Amino acid sequence: MIDGLARVRAQVPTALGGDIDTLAAAARSLTGGTLDDATAVFHRPDVTQAAEHVEQWVSDHC
Repeated sequence: MIDGLARVRAQVPTALGGDIDTLAAAARSLTGGTLDDATAVFHRPDVTQAAEHVEQWVSDHC
């Protein structure tokens, strides 16, 4: 997943670059973590905001 996000980052519009970076950092922080760790990370405001921004951009542009 992490390598996939790095490849995506190189191809996304500039408007989504920071969001992809945030999501990739969240994914990297989970290496070796538990399900509880994942739940906590993916409920962080910065991660939630990044995911929502990507979803909205896709909805508006695709």
